Amino acid sequence: MNIREDYQVKEGSCYKQERQKVLLKELVKGKSRGLQIGLNAGDSAYLFLEETQGTLISYDIGTHKYIDEVHKRLGPNHKLVKGDSVITLTAEKHRDYDYIYIDGGHSYRCASNDLKNCLKIANKDTLIILDDYVRDKELIRKHNVGVIKAYAEIKVRELGQEDFGKGRGLIYFMIE
Repeated sequence: MNIREDYQVKEGSCYKQERQKVLLKELVKGKSRGLQIGLNAGDSAYLFLEETQGTLISYDIGTHKYIDEVHKRLGPNHKLVKGDSVITLTAEKHRDYDYIYIDGGHSYRCASNDLKNCLKIANKDTLIILDDYVRDKELIRKHNVGVIKAYAEIKVRELGQEDFGKGRGLIYFMIE
């Protein structure tokens, strides 16, 4: 079964973005415990679990009919928490994540709340990766605007940023 083909998954994913996949692998190398917001077809989750051989908790709104199949395929080192991350993530109490990957809702409200909630559970050594953050004005698309605005409102130690194409980019940082 191929999730992308069987369910005609069209949105999101890094599966065709070679430079993004290379960068994500570099960023999580040597890390073992991760949290991500936004699972969709599981492309980033597969990458993280394969690269780290660690554990990953995914927070996802759970509206896609294939989400349980994706979770099952990810194996025993993956945990899925369904529901709106703006609500469900507030119950997260662990502060021992090596990395947090944010690729959830793109509205300002959602991105802002996800960022603020993730900063609360990050520790000084947690690498935070925010997907869909684009700097080049020519590459910014509608779905980037809320993410960019939300990031501009937080105080963090930026480590790097890269644009990959129209509407595609990420920024990575740690808490101050």
